[in-house]
Amino acid sequence: MKRAGVKRAGDVLTQLFNERFHTSFDEAKEAGPSIFSSWSNIITEVWQNEEDSSNLAFHSKISDLSRGNLLIEGDHPGWVQLLQTKKREILGAVKKKYPELNIKSVNFKLSR
Repeated sequence: MKRAGVKRAGDVLTQLFNERFHTSFDEAKEAGPSIFSSWSNIITEVWQNEEDSSNLAFHSKISDLSRGNLLIEGDHPGWVQLLQTKKREILGAVKKKYPELNIKSVNFKLSR
C-alpha cells in the first residue's frame, strides 16, 4: 500500500538521475547496453585489419558511460596506447552509431 506523499525508491532514483545527468534514464537504459555489447563492431569499424580489431576487442572493453563520456579499459598499457592513437576515430564511430547518447569524449584507462 502506497501512502500519500511517499515515493517509491525507483521513482526517486530515476528523478535524481534525470536531474543530474540531463538525460532520460529510460533512454540511457535502452541505448546503453547495446553500446557495451557492440564494442567489437566499433573496433572493427575503426580498424580495417581484422586481426588487429579482434585483438583490440579481446583486450579492451567499454567500462562506463556517463555525462557524455565514454570510458574504455585496456588490459595492458600497450593496448591502451594503441587505442589512444585512434581516439578521434573511435569517438566518430560511436557518435555515428549512437547519436542519441550524445557522447562528447572518449577516455582510456588500464584495467585493474
